[in-house]
Amino acid sequence: MKLIEWATPVGFPHFENSTSAKTSKYHVKSSRTSYYVGEYIEVLIRARDHHGHPKGYGGDFFQVKLYSPEMKAGVVGSVTDHGNGSYTASFLLAWPGKTYISVRLIYSSEAIAILQAKQVYRPDKVYFHGYFERNGTREVVECNLELLKSNVCEFVDQHSGEKWVCVHPKVLPCDSWVYHSTGGERKLEAHPSGFYYNDTWISLQCLNRQFRLPSDARTCLQEKNILMFGDSTLRQWFEYLVKFIPTLKRMDLHKPYNPGPLLAVDTESNIVMSWRCHGLPFKTLKMKAADLHYIVNEISGIGGGPFTVVVLSGWAHFTTYPVNVYVRWLRKLREAVRMLILRSPETKVLIKSANTGDNTVYSNNWIAFQFNKLLRVMFSSLPVIVVDAWEMTSCHYLPEALHPEEPVIKNEVSMLLSYICPH
Repeated sequence: MKLIEWATPVGFPHFENSTSAKTSKYHVKSSRTSYYVGEYIEVLIRARDHHGHPKGYGGDFFQVKLYSPEMKAGVVGSVTDHGNGSYTASFLLAWPGKTYISVRLIYSSEAIAILQAKQVYRPDKVYFHGYFERNGTREVVECNLELLKSNVCEFVDQHSGEKWVCVHPKVLPCDSWVYHSTGGERKLEAHPSGFYYNDTWISLQCLNRQFRLPSDARTCLQEKNILMFGDSTLRQWFEYLVKFIPTLKRMDLHKPYNPGPLLAVDTESNIVMSWRCHGLPFKTLKMKAADLHYIVNEISGIGGGPFTVVVLSGWAHFTTYPVNVYVRWLRKLREAVRMLILRSPETKVLIKSANTGDNTVYSNNWIAFQFNKLLRVMFSSLPVIVVDAWEMTSCHYLPEALHPEEPVIKNEVSMLLSYICPH
């Protein structure tokens, strides 16, 4: 938890005293007429309030990048908070030619204080419905990870220990729970992991390959069993590969699309690829509660081996809860992955990080940024690979979106395949 501590103001200052994107300024430090590829350039950011007065404390959340629309190039910068209202952004000069600097104030320190308070004290910003049915009687009640009510039904999974809570129906017993659905909503690393050039992600962490032809991807996945467990941002990888490889055919399992499971098979190349949601909490339309499988249980049932690839993701459905809820989930996920690797060291495990996208009180880049820090630390001692979707979405020329467009997904999947087939 120490890792994601964030400087915030004491109390809640007046809006006019909060950081303003209009009055805040930045300039290149030690500006020169020319620079060389491979050098770093530094930008000094000076935060000011709405009256134009310099801020005396830090805690603002900036997203910075270098980009070139002409070359379709982009790279993320790192931001150092000096704690006095000034910040230094550092950028790697990764390509030659004219380049532009983008500095965006995503959240002022004052706004972050509000987001923190809402996340901790109102975890019920998103609520769910539980449908209880028996002998023609039907009741719909509120459900969630935690409920501040006394008369509740608690559903504890025997294997993972995960708990789900619903308000106790007025008539029906707890064991009559049948369906689940979304209810509604109540009203920076030191070095970039890569950069875009010609709309292609160039990794600075490994020698990544480009899988431009369907045959290249098919050859990589030949004889592989790819098991994906996560949210809809990971499901986009499944969808892209099915669309990209003509011989990889979807199988109709007669299950709802949103939670899955989804299955695709290439019989000639012996490729089997599946995707399933990570379990509760999961925002979705009405579906059978029995079809919600906890990811920990699914991983515990995997035998593994040299032809098995496990791909994981989970963050978008946790952003409305206090951080300790996500940490608890990560701990159980880590233990399941550790046991999988222990019984089958040849199994490849990859984790997709959170990506940029929404900026609302329910889901926002600041919370996702903290989740990524926790994810990396939690799995740092295990032989797993984290695919950095955060940077790949935050410096692309396309608008940020929770579900990125195909040019971004193509590059994310190329990174996935590069780790599976490095040579």
